[in-house]
Amino acid sequence: MKTLKKLSAVLVALALACPTVFSVSADTDSFSFDEITGALTISGPITADELDSYQSSGVKYVVAVDGAKFTGDYWEDAFYNWDSVELIDLSEADFSEVEYMYEFFSGCDNLKEINMAGANTGNCTYMEDMFSDCPQLESVNVEGMDVSKNKTCDDMFECCYAIKEIDLSSWDLSNCYDYSYMFYECYDLENVFFPESVEINSESDYIDLYEMFQNTPSLKEINLSGFSWNEEANVNNGSTFYESGVRVLTLPDSLPVVSNMTLYNKNKNYNGWVKFGSEEDGIISGDGDYAELSLGAGTYYHVRETVKTEVKPATCEEDGVQEYYKLANPLPVDQGQFPDGIVPEDYVPEAAKIFYDQYAVYEVEDLNRDGIVDEKDLVIPATDHDWGEWEVVTEATTEADGLKRRVCKNDPTHVQEEVIPKLVPQESESESESESESTVESETESKPDSSSKADSSKADSSSKAANGAATTNPGTGAAAAAMAITAIAAAGIAVSKKRTK
Repeated sequence: MKTLKKLSAVLVALALACPTVFSVSADTDSFSFDEITGALTISGPITADELDSYQSSGVKYVVAVDGAKFTGDYWEDAFYNWDSVELIDLSEADFSEVEYMYEFFSGCDNLKEINMAGANTGNCTYMEDMFSDCPQLESVNVEGMDVSKNKTCDDMFECCYAIKEIDLSSWDLSNCYDYSYMFYECYDLENVFFPESVEINSESDYIDLYEMFQNTPSLKEINLSGFSWNEEANVNNGSTFYESGVRVLTLPDSLPVVSNMTLYNKNKNYNGWVKFGSEEDGIISGDGDYAELSLGAGTYYHVRETVKTEVKPATCEEDGVQEYYKLANPLPVDQGQFPDGIVPEDYVPEAAKIFYDQYAVYEVEDLNRDGIVDEKDLVIPATDHDWGEWEVVTEATTEADGLKRRVCKNDPTHVQEEVIPKLVPQESESESESESESTVESETESKPDSSSKADSSKADSSSKAANGAATTNPGTGAAAAAMAITAIAAAGIAVSKKRTK
């Protein structure tokens, strides 16, 4: 689908930037056809006959660019049975003159994508079968498409087997009264989104919902709560949900009783329908094959008997598992429902399915993308520890270690302990003073007498002076000799003075 959208953008760009590259069979100012790529570009006014001339030309892509216009009011079967076309993008086209679009895209066997977003189809009053019988259609973009005057949506998407989602939430359906067969045999359809409010013209005295959702086995939930119409209108709701897979149905006030919509009731091990919030508990849809719902507006659930698996709470260190339900009576695999009787590899049998709710309405999906739906898709992550403050259990001493402990707030059985190292011994004040005095005495005894030290020093000096000349140290011998000569000279002067006296 993404590839087709990218291709559409490329084709538009080429048509705008390089119009001359197209090899056309009938070159006009309004359209051109590239026989190599199969791209038909509409760039101006075009008639139904001109468009029809290209039906058998091998067109693969149709793109309308700015200036494209569908002229005239009658456009029945515009692209009917264009077998080779794969993508049609008319979001830029002008439909202001068009009033009739019956089977506009119908019967395109290979068509995969349609873009009509924002189309100004506000003058069109008939759109029945507009997209019908396109078996490979996967995407329809109709956001903002003007359908305010359209009266008929019957068979609009009939037999679009491959489409999974249709979003009509932007549509104005106030003048549409015919919805019969609208999604008939849309086998893969899972979601349909209607506007929050659909106030059908009060002048309409007939509302047709006949087989609107017939044969839509993949469709699980429908919300019709926004619909309202004339209370006196004749509503044909026969077989609206025949062979549908709808399990959750929200009804409006304007449709208070459901008795002939062939909404399955007690079939295939289903127990019936319940309505949450109602005064009546349990099954309220009767005992027949088809439901009879008479409790008015609200949401109803088609339920089955289940077996509950209790929640496994998460711990600080281990993941938990949410509560879930499994079918009490799962159906065996029916190979007949598959082409050629071959069961697809990704098929999940009922016995393997698990559900969030006790009525087996909301199925658990492969959330962790491991290819299997199981408890691992319902994991409650481990909480991790939330530790409290440390508390001292045993004080540390100089002779032994202590102990402290803290407890997890999430689980009081989770306890963490740590050793407090034993204390280093501390000296007392008296012991410190005694040790100090002892040190002083020891230092006093070890000191030599100062006078004897002086005498010893003098003796050493004389001895050194006397022996200085004999000193062999080359660095100090000259100094010692000089000192000796000076001393002898001084002694001689002293003797001379005595003699003079």
